[in-house]
Amino acid sequence: MPHPLSLQDATAWLRLSYAGLPTHRTRALLHHFGSPETVFAAAQDEGKLLRSEFKITERGLEKLRACVSRDVARQLDSMVTHDIGVVTEDEFPSLLRQIDDDVPAFLFVRGSFSERDEQTIGIVGTRNMSEYGRGLAHTFGVELARAGWTVASGLARGIDTAAHMGALDGGGRTIAATGCGLDIVYPSENRDLMTRIESSGAVLSEWAPTTPPEAWHFPARNRIIVGLSRAVIVVEAQQKSGALITATLAATHDRTVFAVPGNIHKPQSRGPHQLIREGAELMESVDDVLEFLGSEVRFEVEVESEAPKSRRSRPIEIRSEKKKGASVVGEASATLGLPLGGADETDIFPDSSGKNPTRPAPPKRSNAGESSAPPTNLAPNELRLYLLLEADARHIDDLAEAASLEAGPTNAALVMLEIKGFARRLPGNLFVKTAKTT
Repeated sequence: MPHPLSLQDATAWLRLSYAGLPTHRTRALLHHFGSPETVFAAAQDEGKLLRSEFKITERGLEKLRACVSRDVARQLDSMVTHDIGVVTEDEFPSLLRQIDDDVPAFLFVRGSFSERDEQTIGIVGTRNMSEYGRGLAHTFGVELARAGWTVASGLARGIDTAAHMGALDGGGRTIAATGCGLDIVYPSENRDLMTRIESSGAVLSEWAPTTPPEAWHFPARNRIIVGLSRAVIVVEAQQKSGALITATLAATHDRTVFAVPGNIHKPQSRGPHQLIREGAELMESVDDVLEFLGSEVRFEVEVESEAPKSRRSRPIEIRSEKKKGASVVGEASATLGLPLGGADETDIFPDSSGKNPTRPAPPKRSNAGESSAPPTNLAPNELRLYLLLEADARHIDDLAEAASLEAGPTNAALVMLEIKGFARRLPGNLFVKTAKTT
């Protein structure tokens, strides 16, 4: 259940959400001090403990101190109006607590977690879905819900929406991870769906109310979908889709990836087919997933009777043995150079005219021993980080500190470097340089 909050508690959590510290450092502070108020109190002192034990820089201390007086009246009003609560790490489903440095420090929530959410499966895919993909995502949502599983996705239009609606239509639970404050519905056409999810599951966000959706929020929210899920199903995705990077992240965290084959002439089929070639489990029905995960459940399904236009229910029992091993998505997925999103890159990063941009050409690679000039198509923050990247992995915190950037702009610039093919994200928020131009 969401943390019961007094006005003072809610104010403190909101202020901490604006501190801009790396997530794993915020978690460490909360583990040690127990509450945002105590963290702020420690920062108000000389900060020796925070510097020595938690490696908080002077800049980080300044941000914590500034948060103490931050005006969050609008955000508080939104929390009351929209019944937004806070859940802390010890209240997360157990799988979400097992993704190392990717574990959120805390989450804003509409709705609540349930014990049933220990059995969650993620469904992701493109926003530009076909009718075939929509039907499959909805059907999978219905059947998983009837089998007792919670369905996790990202509330985006397309496959996400179909999966959420299927779970609800199947009488089950569904969880949505969003890339904005929970008083904002994005996309706006999902307002009614968000209300339904709140009543039969949870809508989650790391961002305080009134925070608009931004490009760099989407990679972060997708790690939550992966963290919640025992397996991730990719229904439709183009070959350069963010859903494939989500699949790679899932494999990194030992989640089994299932890919649904499709029409070989449709671009939406190319992503799943690529995943299958790289070792993902081929999925033709929900039974494939349940058998792999070793489910033994009873549920009600609607089946056609012999009489036309009439329907009846009958119990179906699924018994299976867990298969050994887990699918591993190949190296090619890890180097696609897109954010960890459930949508195509062009859905997330429109140009200033509102139209989808042309994908940048792949960078020319030089031999390891050759010197090369920096790429010419980088924004200032991207260039600063590009020059700091090395063949050896560097942590995002080190890069942010070396570049004198806040966590948000650092993440955004690194996402763009991934898209342009100049950086690759490794487990544990490590980054390496992957290409140079000549």
